[in-house]
Amino acid sequence: MPYSFIYLPILAYLLGSIPFGVLLTRYFGAVNIRNSGSRNIGATNVARLAGMKLGVLTLAGDALKGAIPVCLALSSADQYGGWEKEAYVSLVALSAFFGHIFSIFLNFEGGKGAATAAGCMAVIAPIPLIISLVGFIGAVYRWQYVSAGSLTGATLLPISVWLFMDSIFYLILALIMSAFIFYQFRGNIRRLLTGTELRFKS
Repeated sequence: MPYSFIYLPILAYLLGSIPFGVLLTRYFGAVNIRNSGSRNIGATNVARLAGMKLGVLTLAGDALKGAIPVCLALSSADQYGGWEKEAYVSLVALSAFFGHIFSIFLNFEGGKGAATAAGCMAVIAPIPLIISLVGFIGAVYRWQYVSAGSLTGATLLPISVWLFMDSIFYLILALIMSAFIFYQFRGNIRRLLTGTELRFKS
């Protein structure tokens, strides 16, 4: 087995661990987002505290650190087919996803995982991701809560993978990502239920 098969999940985790929101706001926004706003390292908090430009850059970075290792995994496993390839790609995707949530550079704390999950799924399951993104946009447009959009997208993702893809591994991957996203958004869910969640334009 090539060394890349052994080291790529580790590389994916390390890449996923890079806290783009923290780095960008520290060097260009003069703010510590871990101590301000929602204290989340994701694009929404960055946009609120440091401006939309840095928010978009954070979103792009968090998505790319999911997409890049998955592309490498697909290329590395291209000689294999069926369940072996799907299992390996799913492992690499989860490594990047968990790197973002449990960053080694932030004492195993991190973000909520939605953008990195989207980056992974953009490569693995583009049609289910599009459906998930439509749900995200629709929910944000309707209620003006990014958290509601993220939760809607996380709900639609495994459903869409189940409907449009014939892969038990990718379905399990989507279910795990969705479950952890819901867990990471548990505080937002409480605030949504109590009416204290910040709207996107607040």
